[in-house]
Amino acid sequence: MAIRTVLELGAGLGLCSVAAKLFGAAEVVATDLQHALPGIAHTAALNNVQLTIRALDWTQPYAVRADLVVLSDVVWVEWLVEPLVSTLKLLLGRDNRAVMCYKVRSLLVDQKFRGSLREAGLRIEEIATAKDHLLCQITANSS
Repeated sequence: MAIRTVLELGAGLGLCSVAAKLFGAAEVVATDLQHALPGIAHTAALNNVQLTIRALDWTQPYAVRADLVVLSDVVWVEWLVEPLVSTLKLLLGRDNRAVMCYKVRSLLVDQKFRGSLREAGLRIEEIATAKDHLLCQITANSS
């Protein structure tokens, strides 16, 4: 499957979105809360790349079509787990996947995240680890 469209959740300053664009993604959609959008736009401008920048609150998610969803360091507080998993459930189907890198800050939060993914019909697979950082792939379970 060719990756044409990349969606970043919780983009922060948009570094992963900029990297995806520089590495050849045809379209990149960077999302975060409204207050973070100017920072994403600034990072894109500094790197001379075109991104689609949108507000996306995980407590009120909407569908965005993407071949690949990327997330970096977004699992850190317990109250964000359920909204994040609900958003991933909405976005992931049999034709796409998410790649996520994060630092385990709390074993309780990590266990809740993994359990919530399973309950939502999503599968997490560790691709690599380095100290307390994990690189994972998240996919929808095949039915």
